[in-house]
Amino acid sequence: MEIEILQSNGSKPIAHLKDLSETTTINDIKNEIRKIKRKLHPCRQALRLEPRGKFLGDHLTLQSLEFKGQNKQLYLKDLGPQIGWKTVFLFEYAGPLALYVATYFRPAFMYGADASKPIHPVVHIAVICWIFHYSKRLLETLFVHRFSHATMPIRNLFKLAELGNLSIHLALRNLRPEGSTERKIPMPTSNPFTWLFNFVSCPNYTYEVMAWVAFTVMTNSMPAGLFATAGFYQMAVWALGKHRNYKKEFSKYPKGRKAILPFIL
Repeated sequence: MEIEILQSNGSKPIAHLKDLSETTTINDIKNEIRKIKRKLHPCRQALRLEPRGKFLGDHLTLQSLEFKGQNKQLYLKDLGPQIGWKTVFLFEYAGPLALYVATYFRPAFMYGADASKPIHPVVHIAVICWIFHYSKRLLETLFVHRFSHATMPIRNLFKLAELGNLSIHLALRNLRPEGSTERKIPMPTSNPFTWLFNFVSCPNYTYEVMAWVAFTVMTNSMPAGLFATAGFYQMAVWALGKHRNYKKEFSKYPKGRKAILPFIL
């Protein structure tokens, strides 16, 4: 059996596979494609019977597919660079664990002078529960969970960073009433993306740096990496300046905040 692999829009042939059997699976075909196109790891390939059809599962065999016409063709969509779901969840659980524990042992980061006040026993119990919960989730991710999808497109990180950047800009806009020149201390809102205000003065720059880093990894582009580095330098300069101005202007400005990178800068 022979299969022709076309680009997802059907405009350009990518490969012509020969000597396939009816029991050949979609996963087998993806591995054959990788032999021809080395950059196309099976995790970033999606095969379809039609240019706009649904993605075919890796377990499906050629015998089970309903090809249209005599020419057997599959359409390949490149999903782009991927990141393992296990890695995604490890970062997702390690973040809250590290931030909560850091705040517990160094309360001045968030509460400033109020950190010297006596700590209620419930706070000690809460941190134990928090550590237990997220430690359990980390161990489950490493040794228990089996993921139906091994990877996630790195472009999703770019989307999240851009959404975070927009959320911060909206929060800053709502901080000042229309037609007013009043200045206030930026604070987190109910939007989880704004919670980064607990740790940095300019989270909009933090999210923008994250977006450029994700873009650089996604494209594997050295110019993009150089642009991200230069952009980070310039945004760090701006963030440090704004951070100093906030501290001068507001006597009760949170002392634990950094300028752009939590706990670092």
